Amino acid sequence: MYDQLDVICPVLYQRFDANDAKPELVRKWVAASTRQAVEESLALTRSNGDRIPLAPILSFWVFNKRPADDPVRPAVPPASIARQLKIVQNAARIETIVFWSGWQTTQEMQSADKPVEPIDISQFLLSVGSLPWPGCT
Repeated sequence: MYDQLDVICPVLYQRFDANDAKPELVRKWVAASTRQAVEESLALTRSNGDRIPLAPILSFWVFNKRPADDPVRPAVPPASIARQLKIVQNAARIETIVFWSGWQTTQEMQSADKPVEPIDISQFLLSVGSLPWPGCT
């Protein structure tokens, strides 16, 4: 069934923000869901038993249903992305890491029907601290 796949793309969007639980619990949830997505994706193999390379997809924003009184999608803290990247980088068969950043300009991020917390993506990635991936230029 998976013999024709080049890669599998587990979606590692974070679902929880600081308003959902205490920080330690959110960290545990994010780590557990990241590990589960990577490990379960690695369990899918070709008919000859070969593992399929992964291309995990992460985002800069929390993806959960927003309450009507707080519609702005919050940015994921850089430290949280760094922890996720450490889990991903330590996994086997990671072909590439994809960051979905959307198409909006900063102004569009603020004024969209479903607004997101504006971030400077370059500064954000610099503050993550675990990039570039070892061995990549």
